[in-house]
Amino acid sequence: MAKLFCPNGHPTITARFTTEELSEVDITLQGCAADADIIVAALLEELAPLMQQFRTDKKYLLWCDEPLWSNIFQKLELTRTAFLIHSDSTTGSSYVPVDAMNCFTGNVLFSNYHFLLDIYHLDMASFTQAQVTNLTALPQPPERKIAAFLTYRNGGFWDFKHPSGVQGLNTLRSRVALEGALFGKVDVYGQGWPMNLAKPEEGAGQKGANLFWLKIRQYEKYKFALCFENTWSPYYVTEKIWQAILAGCLPVYFAGPQHTIYQDFPKDSFIDYFDFEHPAQLFALVESMQQEEFDRRLSLCKTVLFNAIQLSNDGNVPRRLQRAMFAERVHALLST
Repeated sequence: MAKLFCPNGHPTITARFTTEELSEVDITLQGCAADADIIVAALLEELAPLMQQFRTDKKYLLWCDEPLWSNIFQKLELTRTAFLIHSDSTTGSSYVPVDAMNCFTGNVLFSNYHFLLDIYHLDMASFTQAQVTNLTALPQPPERKIAAFLTYRNGGFWDFKHPSGVQGLNTLRSRVALEGALFGKVDVYGQGWPMNLAKPEEGAGQKGANLFWLKIRQYEKYKFALCFENTWSPYYVTEKIWQAILAGCLPVYFAGPQHTIYQDFPKDSFIDYFDFEHPAQLFALVESMQQEEFDRRLSLCKTVLFNAIQLSNDGNVPRRLQRAMFAERVHALLST
């Protein structure tokens, strides 16, 4: 039985797997780091003090399926590295090896349904209660605005490209939305937008408000949704595109022919911003799209959503596979 300790409760792992599910693969969670064989965290900052305390007496694993949490690996093509924990002229330098499982190492996400119905991003009850909006007439071109629920992020930390091909999309999607907002093509909702461009989210400040339903109701006022991920990565398909489809919006996504999303979505279903060189081309397509094309595209997206719910078995299939791969890595660490 592998004994794990997760600093701060490790919300990613505890949201993904119950203690019973971990027990089935011979893993148990410990309440004290001293009792554990392996210390698992999402962030290096959580591991650092424990690495100083236990040094090489413990194994260490950075495990995370959110790429922006794994930023220490954004420039490294490694599944194992080492971090300096001590250095002086008398005793020399001491390093502690740390293993990694994340989007950059390519061993935490295994299907496009990973975030579809899991409690970390969405709750199953909301999804099963929701009815996909029926096809309705498009507004006239001048009124065809794109909804964008985004935090404004531009440059610096948000721009990266990993040797594996994983890359940041925050700056690109912010710039597309910003240009659209300035020219009256996009309504933005979220934090950090310059010139007070962001519109208020109705009901967002209400105590106990259901954020899932608030977003769906807001989306229902539009026919198009800008829903890029924060990161381009195989199988990193979060709630963004699914929520847009559920509300009856045609998604504007960023994928390209190499993205795994095309294992489920047919070409020319969602609008792929990869095909455009400039935001103006996107806005021109939205304004010129005929009702027949819109209906065809959205119908394809709806079919994918319904199939995905069935194929994921209410989210259990991707979670079981992820648990199996996690357990395999944990037990392999114990044997090294």
